[in-house]
Amino acid sequence: DFKTLKKRVDEGGLGDVVVTTGTDTNYEAEVPGITELKQGISFLMKPHVVNTTLNTTLNVNGLGAKEFSRPCSDDSTLIAVPIGFFATGNSYRVVYNGLYWVLADFAIPAVSDSIGRLPLGQGGVDWPNYLKALEETIG
Repeated sequence: DFKTLKKRVDEGGLGDVVVTTGTDTNYEAEVPGITELKQGISFLMKPHVVNTTLNTTLNVNGLGAKEFSRPCSDDSTLIAVPIGFFATGNSYRVVYNGLYWVLADFAIPAVSDSIGRLPLGQGGVDWPNYLKALEETIG
């Protein structure tokens, strides 16, 4: 509820935002209170530079570099964080899942979430003409 959340904020219970250091491919962060990487630990991270690779890593308190990932909305698939995803000035909640630093609150739609058809101008496919062209190509 709002009163509980406000109390946690007032008491500093939501944690501070940690600004990274390191390089544009290997972020580093000093996070008070984290002495080992355990599933479920989390904090707010603010990147110091934009990431320039798909395999961007985060090394918290020198405990080992782990790659980032983000979930699809079906909660069963994790994918790499794209190049240029992390913007300086933005904060991201990261949660360690035992393997990756997973971005919380950044799920992308899974194909199973799609309902109906998209118009051609919005990325849809003209299936009748596509199938006809495929048939002509295959022979």
